[in-house]
Amino acid sequence: DLYILYGCSEIKNHLYNFLKKKNTICIHMGILPFYAGSDCNFWAMNDNKPHLVGSTVIKLSKNYERGEILYHAVPPYKKNGLEYSMLASKAAFYSIAEKIKNKSFFKLKPLKQNTKLQIRKTKKKDFNEKTVQNFLLTINKTKKRKYIPSCLKDTFFLKK
Repeated sequence: DLYILYGCSEIKNHLYNFLKKKNTICIHMGILPFYAGSDCNFWAMNDNKPHLVGSTVIKLSKNYERGEILYHAVPPYKKNGLEYSMLASKAAFYSIAEKIKNKSFFKLKPLKQNTKLQIRKTKKKDFNEKTVQNFLLTINKTKKRKYIPSCLKDTFFLKK
């Protein structure tokens, strides 16, 4: 069995203890350790860092976003920034399915996060009307991904 958490921000008490025993993995929408908190792919696009749009598959930890990194999954570049950031979810799920199918998933070596690389940690309150309006004015002006940082672990690239 493989337990996968998606869209969670915090797991506590008995549920945490149960899931920890099951070697649960978590899907974080954003490239850790660069972007943590909420709406990470939005912030990567907003910061004009489209090369840091994607998802991170991590091991469950008490501090949800600080779990050891198993790998990153990134979508194919799309000029439409909204579509591009939404494909990060698809990249995560496709990558897990592919890695289970080819049996590489269970051979992954987790990597401790280097939190000194963090660019931004956001909360829901940071995502406000003014920020969204500014983003919508520039959403389709994003440039193609410049590079994939070499510190991304076992990166899975979603095919077009």
